[in-house]
Amino acid sequence: MLFSSVSALTADKGKTVYASAKSAVNGAVSALALELSAKGHRVNSILPGWVDTPLTREIGSMNDTAGVLAGHLLGEGKPEYVSQSVMFLLSTDSCGITGSNFVVDGGYSA
Repeated sequence: MLFSSVSALTADKGKTVYASAKSAVNGAVSALALELSAKGHRVNSILPGWVDTPLTREIGSMNDTAGVLAGHLLGEGKPEYVSQSVMFLLSTDSCGITGSNFVVDGGYSA
């Protein structure tokens, strides 16, 4: 299980390096899935959007985040949205899933 970001799929001014790094994670998921599937390993990633955490609250207090939050069609993300996705991917319910990047961004990348 890897973590990427919705920034790998969207363009944001001033985030070139961050978006590039997260795009690399997405590519690694596919390659690692091919390499590790013969050993029975699954490789997937979660791409969260803006999630309400102490860090994002601090960032929000220093920046105008209204535009970012307005772009999340289902509202601000909650930590449990991401953790529920992680739990699904770690469970046997997802035993047929590998090489996938799961977007959990409240519709931001729609």
